[in-house]
Amino acid sequence: MSSITPVEPLETLPPSLPKESSSWKWWTAGGVAALLVLMWQCGSTLWEARSLSYPAVAAFHLHLNSGEYDQICNEADEEFAPEGKRDKTVKFFQALHAKLGEAGASSLANINVTRNTNGTFLTATFSTRFAEGEGSEEFTWRKSKGTLKLYRYTVNSDALMK
Repeated sequence: MSSITPVEPLETLPPSLPKESSSWKWWTAGGVAALLVLMWQCGSTLWEARSLSYPAVAAFHLHLNSGEYDQICNEADEEFAPEGKRDKTVKFFQALHAKLGEAGASSLANINVTRNTNGTFLTATFSTRFAEGEGSEEFTWRKSKGTLKLYRYTVNSDALMK
């Protein structure tokens, strides 16, 4: 005859499995939100820089084509043409205009915004058609109270070598 042994009841239940932690979801959601804010901030800054640069270049070319070199210096940042270098800057613009001729259509090639302890600087490179040939102009402006003040200007063109 077979005997059945009674089974004693378990006095302790097995430990329950730990609940799945949901903190990683909150960290992920927070990271995505921070990334979206950062992308929006960068995008809006570049959009504003682009919208400010076109009228600034148009005004610069208007003064250059009209021979209003002093006006370029007057509207520029104080570090662009300081007191002792103003005559040299005006002579540069005279020579540039004589060599390249009238500035025509321009298109934005590149734009960069930098913020540091000296202010907010916008650097834009434009491809410009001058009367005597194509050129690449790089404008650096210091942003002040929603306007741009010319801080540095460079131009490269094969027509300058003729």
